[in-house]
Amino acid sequence: MGGLLSSDFWGAWRARAYMLPLILAAVLTALLLIRLPLLEAAVLLSVAAVVVAAFFEPLVGIGAALFAGPLRAWLSAELPHIPPQIGQYLFVLTVGLWAVRGLLRRDLRLPLPPLTFPLALFLSVGLLSLWSAADPWAGFLELGKWAQLALCFIIT
Repeated sequence: MGGLLSSDFWGAWRARAYMLPLILAAVLTALLLIRLPLLEAAVLLSVAAVVVAAFFEPLVGIGAALFAGPLRAWLSAELPHIPPQIGQYLFVLTVGLWAVRGLLRRDLRLPLPPLTFPLALFLSVGLLSLWSAADPWAGFLELGKWAQLALCFIIT
């Protein structure tokens, strides 16, 4: 008999148990979207789509970070509670998702393209130039941008 107490019924449910957290997340997201204004809901769904896509392809996350960087002025005017450095957060999130994807696959490798050594040499010279800089903090920020560029170059 194929009733509620049969092992076939519960075996089929155990085989689909991975879907339960996804269904719960979808219901919670729908309840959250009901309460949000349209613009904030669109931003939330866009960020969620970018996060999911960046997990599978890091270039999507980097493209979103490059797109969100110049939007800083508009975002601060229209959505003041969104952090001003949203592009930086998207970049860090993309690198983190790239690392998680590599760890889940048990294949976390740093590919070294041919331009890695010249870029590392450029960063080293930039670091040495901070020795007697007039404003070391601005120099460290600029060096951080170049380090992000190098990391972007390596992971894509």
